Amino acid sequence: MKWLRNLENLVTNHKVGECPFCNSKDTKFKAEKTQGNMGYLVMWCENCKHAYNISRVKITRDIITDNQIPKDLIF
Repeated sequence: MKWLRNLENLVTNHKVGECPFCNSKDTKFKAEKTQGNMGYLVMWCENCKHAYNISRVKITRDIITDNQIPKDLIF
């Protein structure tokens, strides 16, 4: 999984880090609760539009953002 290091970064630093495809630092994420404390997480690169989606994730208050998920992402 190319986004594994980014996921680790997100858990420890609340930042996605460099894109594993183009090395851009312009990365974002969106964590959304769907039921209780569970939800989904999307990480993406604003530069190359590559993204990764993780479902069934425990969402904590400190990783919720106002970021909007772009519609033109490449999963």
